[in-house]
Amino acid sequence: MPGSIGHHPLYKPAISDPTIKVLLTTKMRDYYYILGIENNASDAQVKTAYRKLSQKFHPDKNDGDRFFEERFKAIQQAYETLSDPAGRTAYDRNLSQHNTTRVSAAVLKQYEDSFRRRYEEKLKKKEQEMRQRYEVREQRINNEAYERVRAKVRQLEAAHDPHRNRLMPVVTGILAVSLLVVTVILVVKCL
Repeated sequence: MPGSIGHHPLYKPAISDPTIKVLLTTKMRDYYYILGIENNASDAQVKTAYRKLSQKFHPDKNDGDRFFEERFKAIQQAYETLSDPAGRTAYDRNLSQHNTTRVSAAVLKQYEDSFRRRYEEKLKKKEQEMRQRYEVREQRINNEAYERVRAKVRQLEAAHDPHRNRLMPVVTGILAVSLLVVTVILVVKCL
């Protein structure tokens, strides 16, 4: 069972912890990554990266393709934020805060393991309850069947004549003696 838990139809790793849910769903765009520069890049490097990428991804140069349009908008937003010293400082502070509050892979693995253990415990408990119900039901069915057989045996015993049972050995004895007498008579006649 533990090996196949992830494939069980009831296994749904729903995230119920609101903190983890928010941290997993909240995304903050990394403008440094979008522009292809380091976090400590100078204003000149930001401007050079912006110009190079804006020419490459400009929608007019790429026949208005939606992909290039989205990239171009992201590049513009990154440049607007990072070219303004106050905006860059605020962005750096928010990015740093966001990166420290993000859920690490180890925390997610720990949460998954915890969830899996709870699920396996519930599944095992459910299995034990079902087994106990089955055993109780099986015992009850066996008891009912035994009582029906006993009742049938009692009914058959009552249907027989009790005097007939006592006379049976006597009748058998009489028949045996009669058979002996007939045998003796036949033997005597034959001699």
